[in-house]
Amino acid sequence: MYEFIDTDESQTVGRLPSEAMNFNDTFLENIVPGYKTLNVIGRELAVTEVESYQLGIRDGRRHVYSRIPERELIVKYQLTAPDNESFRDRFNRLNIALFSEKDVQIWFNDEPEMLWTGSKSDVSEVPEGLNQVVGTFTIILNDPYKYTKSDATSVMWGSESITFQANYLMGNTGSGAVNLPIIIEGGAYWGSTMITFQNQSYLMGDDGTEVKPVEIYPTVEGLKVKPTIIIEGTGRGVWIKTRSDTINLGDFDNSVIEIDTKLFNITKNDLPMIRPMNDFYIYPGEPLFIQADDSDFTLTIRYPNRYL
Repeated sequence: MYEFIDTDESQTVGRLPSEAMNFNDTFLENIVPGYKTLNVIGRELAVTEVESYQLGIRDGRRHVYSRIPERELIVKYQLTAPDNESFRDRFNRLNIALFSEKDVQIWFNDEPEMLWTGSKSDVSEVPEGLNQVVGTFTIILNDPYKYTKSDATSVMWGSESITFQANYLMGNTGSGAVNLPIIIEGGAYWGSTMITFQNQSYLMGDDGTEVKPVEIYPTVEGLKVKPTIIIEGTGRGVWIKTRSDTINLGDFDNSVIEIDTKLFNITKNDLPMIRPMNDFYIYPGEPLFIQADDSDFTLTIRYPNRYL
């Protein structure tokens, strides 16, 4: 439950309202004297658009797809000033603070770990002839999701890497370092018949005549995410897969390959690498598959957790 804020009393210096908005790296309360966030509407349940069509004379409709449209946040604020001149000056500052030529980062005082991106759009009229007014403005979120601020934490079973000819460096970038189990299917052969971690031994398979993918379970909280994947080293016949999403990297030698699945961009040693890639997600509770022939590389996966 949020603390009640009396709009008739002056705000304590240095104390921010629970729902104070940090817009483009600054709280508005800290740059506009007399400004105070009263409440914010639109941060709770998100709207789902459902597309469907009628099939002949059958009852009901046939579902086609569901999507999350852009969202709007309505910020209710109070602005006070001792005189007319200060009143105009403070609105000038507020206009400057809220203007942006592109979407900017937004977060709220009661949820500092979550980042939105958006821009100010509509505003309400304010009462005339007063130096203490209450109004609203709207933040349009073209990306309807919010993301955790945390970035990669490269920790695996108490060690930075596990080596079995392919060295895997994994990190959960959403909610901190966690143990991410690896399942080695029978038939995978990486130059050894066994690897050991967490006091348990896992058989690697037979003589290597059949190579099956390695399953890795990143810890994804919330919704599916688009990761950044970095591979450093040498690989033969390397591919990465989740569900039906596949990235085939082929062969590479002593290279640094960075895959930005959000921007559909792959580089090798900072130069464009032309490889086919569709939408690629990591899904909560589902594995990411990696397969390669004779290879020696490290793998880093970075992603923020994503929520509505």
